[in-house]
Amino acid sequence: MSAERLPRGLTGVTFSTADLVGLRARAAGLSLDAHRSRRAGRAGTRVSRLRGRGMEYSESRIYLPGDDIRSIDWRVTARTGRVHTKLFQEERDRPVFFVVDLGEHMRFGTRLAFKSVVAAEAASLLAWAAVANGDRVGGLVLAGEYAAESRIESGRRGALAFFRVLAGVESEIRERDATDGVGDALPRTRRVARPGTLVVVVSDFSRPRDSVGRQLARLREHNDLLCVRVYDQLESVPPPPARYPIGDGRRTATLDTRSSEVARAVSHRFDAIETRITSACGRAGAVLVRIRCGDDVRAVLRETLSGRVRRSSPPLR
Repeated sequence: MSAERLPRGLTGVTFSTADLVGLRARAAGLSLDAHRSRRAGRAGTRVSRLRGRGMEYSESRIYLPGDDIRSIDWRVTARTGRVHTKLFQEERDRPVFFVVDLGEHMRFGTRLAFKSVVAAEAASLLAWAAVANGDRVGGLVLAGEYAAESRIESGRRGALAFFRVLAGVESEIRERDATDGVGDALPRTRRVARPGTLVVVVSDFSRPRDSVGRQLARLREHNDLLCVRVYDQLESVPPPPARYPIGDGRRTATLDTRSSEVARAVSHRFDAIETRITSACGRAGAVLVRIRCGDDVRAVLRETLSGRVRRSSPPLR
């Protein structure tokens, strides 16, 4: 299907299960394995690549020199008093587990769609790409203290269950004050994602309370990681000097960009978030994709995952 005939991406301030199901055709040409045979670009300061298809636990045996220390089976080691390592065999259908942030801070956007809608589109496109690859799909969707999970299932069934959870949380949080960040969900993800799982984290990573760096590093010990950072241009570059009314449907305020201090504060906050997530992904060896509200989500994913753009490229402003 040509790009001109592809159904359009999502726009607006909300989405439904039907919207996410309708993105299947747009996922054509996306592949989570497209660059598995090459070194990925730099997410931050460390080279990383996705492993491709996952590995399933087979058995444990005595540790031998040269074995990967990340595969040590600590439970068996503690029980027997001798160091054991886990052995894995290639799975025919790799698990792909999504962690999607739909918190209150994601309900913002000045170009075409809210960040929450862009996040849902990115997750859905990648889920459909996983289905096309024969992988299994599941996910955890969170909005502050509220969270819902779909268990990992094969093919279209897993994707549809994930989409229903995504849309369900979106509907649920319209009346909630959801301010916690994605970092709080990552320990739970570690308990769900068995070794060899590809974990996809989609968020703006803006919550300062997030212990994202430490949690990503622990996830990366046994899993592949793909982080998708969603942001809006207004968060990176303040608009021309003026007084702008802003609101979230319940509260209103005024952004006065005539003040140089306000303009500097906007840019400083964005740069601080960018530095934090780039460093975290670099240390964890995670692939980082940046998507701005108003971008063609499919095009950004396809170019980045195929290695046509450097993953260290700074975000557009």
